[in-house]
Amino acid sequence: MDTRTIAIVGIDGSGKTTVIRRMLERLPSRWDVVGLINCPDYHEIPNAPLAQLSRDLDAFSQIADGLGDFQLKGVALYLQMTLYGPLSRFVVDTFHPRLLLSARHAVFDSLAYGSLYANIMKKPLDRARHEAALRERMEQYRAGSYDALLQWSAHIARRAGCDEEFWRLDRHVLEVFSNSGRELVTVLEREYQTTLPDAVIFMDTPAETAQARIEGRQEKTQELHERSDMLAMIRRNYLDALSLLHVAYPDIETHVVNTGDGGGIDHTVDEVIRRANIDVS
Repeated sequence: MDTRTIAIVGIDGSGKTTVIRRMLERLPSRWDVVGLINCPDYHEIPNAPLAQLSRDLDAFSQIADGLGDFQLKGVALYLQMTLYGPLSRFVVDTFHPRLLLSARHAVFDSLAYGSLYANIMKKPLDRARHEAALRERMEQYRAGSYDALLQWSAHIARRAGCDEEFWRLDRHVLEVFSNSGRELVTVLEREYQTTLPDAVIFMDTPAETAQARIEGRQEKTQELHERSDMLAMIRRNYLDALSLLHVAYPDIETHVVNTGDGGGIDHTVDEVIRRANIDVS
């Protein structure tokens, strides 16, 4: 039986993590029934390979937020997405689940976030300004993590057929996102070594509501794009990406679930399960 992949997507603060957690409580817990990909925090998947590399890339992303540098952040998001293909294949090839739930999806989410960062990443990475600080902060997080970052970056550059070292990788990211529409999807599928999911469920939330939820969190540094104006822009990008799927990929199911209507989390979970026609009993 083929694995059906359903991506739960939406702007930060839209409730994706909570909804998926509640869904998993209702669905059978056997690994051959339901699999999970938590993008880009792959290390939160039980028994996931490359977990340390995922943690290192997460640390890099948070450090980029702390340094306030959109070029570094754009590269961090790109490198995190390159883990999606290997990790999703691991889950499918190892456990053969009937359903794979994906919190975010590398290709689809890049249509929303990638275009935003590509428009911001106008200047080259400033190596002279940031290299020492990045190395120091990553080594404070974990000894060897900076070298792991450089090694993965070099591997991805070779895999993509370019010879850019880490401090020039932003140029490659911009080249990727110079594409649009189906061409961009094709390039992203090649870069991330995966394909679009079978179904996309967009958790639609007003930017102001999402911003209020984000500000109530304490566990992470606020990401550079977690501002109401940028969240509103990313929401529009998601809707544009859904429109692209309607036109260019009609076989992919797309659903919009309003999470800002005050219906409560149980109502939202019911709606997601109904829209996605999930039945793995």
